Amino acid sequence: MPRRNVIYTIIVALICLFIAARSSFKEQIVRNVGRLIADNSIEAPSSTNLMQGALAGMANAVGDAPYTAYLPPQDQEEYLRDMDGQYAGVGMANFVKDAASGEFYFVPIANSPASDAGLKFGDRLVAIDGRNVDETSLFELVSNLRGKENSSVELTIRPQAHINTDERRAEGANDDEQKTQRNGTHDEEVVTKTLERRVIQQDVVLGDRRDEQGNWIYTLQSHPDVGYVAVEQFTSSVATLFAEALKKLESEQIEKVILDFRNNPGGSLIDAVEICNSLLASGSPIVETRNVKGASHKYYARYNTQRRFKIALLVNGASASAAEIVAAALQDAGIAVVVGERTYGKGTVQSVYEIPGKMGILHMTTASFWRPSGRPIHRKHDATSEDEWGVTPDQGYETKLTSAQRFYTNWTRRVRVSENNAKAANADAFALMTKETVALLDALENGAPIERAEAAFELGVEPESLQLSAKDGQTDQEGAQSKSEDATGNRKDDKRETFKPLGRAPYFDPQLDRALDYLNN
Repeated sequence: MPRRNVIYTIIVALICLFIAARSSFKEQIVRNVGRLIADNSIEAPSSTNLMQGALAGMANAVGDAPYTAYLPPQDQEEYLRDMDGQYAGVGMANFVKDAASGEFYFVPIANSPASDAGLKFGDRLVAIDGRNVDETSLFELVSNLRGKENSSVELTIRPQAHINTDERRAEGANDDEQKTQRNGTHDEEVVTKTLERRVIQQDVVLGDRRDEQGNWIYTLQSHPDVGYVAVEQFTSSVATLFAEALKKLESEQIEKVILDFRNNPGGSLIDAVEICNSLLASGSPIVETRNVKGASHKYYARYNTQRRFKIALLVNGASASAAEIVAAALQDAGIAVVVGERTYGKGTVQSVYEIPGKMGILHMTTASFWRPSGRPIHRKHDATSEDEWGVTPDQGYETKLTSAQRFYTNWTRRVRVSENNAKAANADAFALMTKETVALLDALENGAPIERAEAAFELGVEPESLQLSAKDGQTDQEGAQSKSEDATGNRKDDKRETFKPLGRAPYFDPQLDRALDYLNN
């Protein structure tokens, strides 16, 4: 080897050793701390637990929770299922704690163990594996119902036939007395069912209701010339299902469509792009991503050559991420009017990395995304309502709902889609929902115990809504002030007006009504 090459080789080797020494110093500190814990701690963790703790600590140091997080192997399978809209359970959702008994109303998911067992809206969940649920939080309830696939769970149910929708809270009775008055003589009315958990595929693309065969009908019952497609979450199957829904509407010569992205937490960026491909003309910009190194990538539509529908797109404060990508792209392209409330403002992209050695996965923020107009979607920690973020409804189409009305509207829709031909959506069911909403608000206003307050928060009923007179266009804060102070600023003792559903039957959905007004104008 020539002398010059030998010198170059020695220099490169010395540089590598220097870099290795510098980088390994901190690694040695980590190893030494791990050794100190293993050798001296009274409750020394295993080497695997130490490694998982270190990985979790590194993820937490990013300060981007929950978007950057380490998931150990035992949580990996459930996370990946969630990404695909799946979980192992019995298929019960949209729980509502009864204001008097503490039992839970629920909506059974179609083609699930719950629906196959004959459970229906109006039934109440009394106990799980013999343990009453009256003191159980919503989080605990869901956790107890889920479990390993093919495992069994025993449910105690109070059937719908034994519920009197005219029952109200007894005046002046305490919690125990109310439970006795409502349930004390009804022990014989409960039934026990043993259900086997299985993987539940949540519906991610919904229509207005189901036909006799259980298939979605993508037109509104009250307006058969208007299409309705709700996207619940962006999973791996959503783009295909969405395209099939649009194809069905085209075959029926539907020209006006409502897309409902309310309460959609987002999901895959690629699936959001694919949905835009189903609607935007070829070459239309969809979204731009920018990573930490400043590199950007722009996505463009590549399939369609013409506009197919007149679109009203519904969003609210819980519409986030991929839902905001689609809403912004359609709004900027001028092919959809956005109706509802300002979106959440999550404009970051997360990537999933599998850690070698089957040590789990790292879920990490790797880029931000920007709407075609170049405006940001992401809401920073110190952002105000005056800053640019999220997707704002088009001028004249902002339709705010109170917390109570938002809860009621969402619950009404869940009941409507729970059974074929919306058989559960009848006057008795809506009367029951209205009375339970009123009872919930009354319980909180009249000094309800903390467990009732927690149940209300879980339902999305905020404290300020307790003083709100449900009037169109009035915010929670405005309602609270108008009911608590008179013109001179003095406090008033007037009781909050009784909750009354807003909107036109059968949906009781002011935001949907506003979308219909636009499409039919």
